[in-house]
Amino acid sequence: MKTAVLLALAAACMPAAGAAQYPLMPSPALDFTKLSVTATTGGYVTARSTTGGDTNTFMVNNARLTVMAKPIPIAAVRVQANFAALDSTVGLAPPLFTPGFVLTDAYVQLSPPESSTTNLRWRPAFLIGQFKTPFSVEFLTPFYQLLTANRSLAVDSLSTQRDIGVMGQVQGWGRVVLAAAVTNGEGSNHPFTTTGQEMVIGRLTLHSLGNTVAVAGKWLAWGGDHRWGADVRWFSDPHLGPRSVILEGEWLRRTGAVDFLALPTDGSGGYAVALWRALPYLEPVVKWERLRESHTIAATTTEQRSTFMTYGAVLRSPEPTEHLRIQVNYIVRNARPFPMNNQVVTQFILWF
Repeated sequence: MKTAVLLALAAACMPAAGAAQYPLMPSPALDFTKLSVTATTGGYVTARSTTGGDTNTFMVNNARLTVMAKPIPIAAVRVQANFAALDSTVGLAPPLFTPGFVLTDAYVQLSPPESSTTNLRWRPAFLIGQFKTPFSVEFLTPFYQLLTANRSLAVDSLSTQRDIGVMGQVQGWGRVVLAAAVTNGEGSNHPFTTTGQEMVIGRLTLHSLGNTVAVAGKWLAWGGDHRWGADVRWFSDPHLGPRSVILEGEWLRRTGAVDFLALPTDGSGGYAVALWRALPYLEPVVKWERLRESHTIAATTTEQRSTFMTYGAVLRSPEPTEHLRIQVNYIVRNARPFPMNNQVVTQFILWF
């Protein structure tokens, strides 16, 4: 509790950042209109308390710093690092070492000048480097903007995350966004493929002219590993003002293995979440999620099934420019064959 108070006091002393607007169509493609020749920096820190059963922990789970610049009219650069990389497996060695620093994003984007006819009509973007893959809508959404403290089980287990490669994106007719990527399939900070198979990803999003609803389908192939799914995100008010509602859902499916040496996976799952902006500083939220996943080794198949329910609230700092958010989640966890205890997660998000 003392640590939580110190974090809140630190937030009050930080320069105010712009309110984190929840994106209708999240994408790694940068908005050139918000960049300049001079490098801009920003970031956030998240810390959380977790209690339940015999668990009682408090830790800083993210400390991210981002640098972006547009040195020439047709090119921009984004670099992001996490200085509290508790969820990274890079550099693990016996007995078990968790690094304190890991590179998350590092890519160059090429796009026509904002005033060009091509840019106004198609908004083309070409990315080279390490970026979020255009697959899951929940993973494409920045961690600090999520409606609950955790991403869903299905997204963590069945979706791709960051990878190294190239990506292209275009927008047409004011309603269609097509993104496609070719990556090495090994994940972040692994520049070389060990399978000899490239991962091919496609995502097609349709959205309304009023920017209140976006529906997407996606598909992925990596050798014999195939994944696909769909998602939808709906805003009752495109400006997300008081009394507005956000509804969202995603479904994912995965079958097969990259090659005969890999463990074949058969899995499916998804989530549905609803949030109500009851007051400018208070947002009740509820989330349902499910994951089924099985692996086959020789003639033996093991299967796990999990269903979680999250009941929570989001508390925002009352200033017009938000720099502190607190998420309180009570998670009811039903799983088999290995039962899990229910949890209470309290997360603090600070912007700078």
